[in-house]
Amino acid sequence: MLNNMKNRSLCCLLVLSCGSVPLHAAAEPVPISQALEALDSVHALDEVAMSPNGKELVYGTEVAALRNGERAVVSALFLVSARDGSQVRRLTACPGAACDEYSVAWSPDGTHLTFVSTDASGQPQLAVAAADGSAAQVITHAQGPLDTPRWSPDGKRIAFLYSAGAPKRPGPLNPLTRDAGVLASTIYEQRLTLIGASGGEPVMLGPPDLNVYEYDWSPDGGRFAITAAHGSGDDNWWIAELDLLDAQSGALTTLLRPQLQIASPRWSGDGHRIAYIGGIMSDQGLTGGDVYTVPGAAARPSTSLPASRPRCKPSPGTDRPGASPLPNLPPAKSCLR
Repeated sequence: MLNNMKNRSLCCLLVLSCGSVPLHAAAEPVPISQALEALDSVHALDEVAMSPNGKELVYGTEVAALRNGERAVVSALFLVSARDGSQVRRLTACPGAACDEYSVAWSPDGTHLTFVSTDASGQPQLAVAAADGSAAQVITHAQGPLDTPRWSPDGKRIAFLYSAGAPKRPGPLNPLTRDAGVLASTIYEQRLTLIGASGGEPVMLGPPDLNVYEYDWSPDGGRFAITAAHGSGDDNWWIAELDLLDAQSGALTTLLRPQLQIASPRWSGDGHRIAYIGGIMSDQGLTGGDVYTVPGAAARPSTSLPASRPRCKPSPGTDRPGASPLPNLPPAKSCLR
């Protein structure tokens, strides 16, 4: 009986296997044009920005374009409905041209957008448009790398990172070519810069020798939390400090000198504390480590924390010689659940 069952099972497997061969063999090869079309239907998204009311979003991707008569790939921004991705509109300040556009941000009231748009020479400029993508216009005349625009909380100013006159953006992953022959040292710094929402004369904040890597507006618009280092931006990211920068005077206050690398400073919603990521990081952009918090200047204890608080440990460097948090403030905390 057992042998009969095995034989019947084997016959079934043979029938299924043999029956599948003609079907597989008869499959039509996929035309190369269809395969390429399928590949082109997959899009990598470089960035996404949701409108304050949650109804629309802008995403960044790469598209094909003609630049100086040759095929090129450029960064592009598209405005769509957040509900279903419909109502696709190109967000651009250079219609009909092959420019790169990226680093988009919504105004706090959701009525305008700002983004980076390159001009005919490839120079990044700051552009502003209405929330529906219309009336886009460039508001800067920059000469050097420009990136990371962000609106002030009241929507009246826009901050951005700017390296005036530099041939490229200062940073550890893209250092300048070292001089040879008769040497003359020129150091370009990436400065935190402010401009009015409708344009005007940009104002650079902070000491001229301070390279700002990242920043965040305080909720009241009066200060910035920045990661920064004095000296060459190519060489000093690994020893960047956490500083406060006054949005009016440009006065600099050192908040923390950690012994590990830091990244992604962010203010709490009430403006009492600043969070950042701290850890051993090989290069800028390869962010990893723990989340730490420190009080902002003139901070008072927050009473809005949940009842079950995560366990915390001192921030690297704040409990060791050489660390310099602001006077009379408790050490930074690393909050680990």
